[in-house]
Amino acid sequence: MASSSLCRSYGLATRIKPNGYRLELQKLLSLYYSKEEVIDLSSLLISWSGSSQEAFNWLNKPIPAFGAFGNMTAIEACEKRFISAYSDLN
Repeated sequence: MASSSLCRSYGLATRIKPNGYRLELQKLLSLYYSKEEVIDLSSLLISWSGSSQEAFNWLNKPIPAFGAFGNMTAIEACEKRFISAYSDLN
């Protein structure tokens, strides 16, 4: 599922209040990571990007094409990791 459709289906497309991005960021990451990982990763992303809104937005922007991820967004990379880990269990 593409990140934009994930965000829309998750209800995140336009209904986030400016001060609610941290919680929404954590909710989104919790689809792929444990509670401890979500806390660590969201804190890291917020520190790196400067705000919870910027961190949330970054997750939905394509990673530059010169990288190993091609034109994939960070959320799509999370989805790929999640699907791969699940497939390895079966």
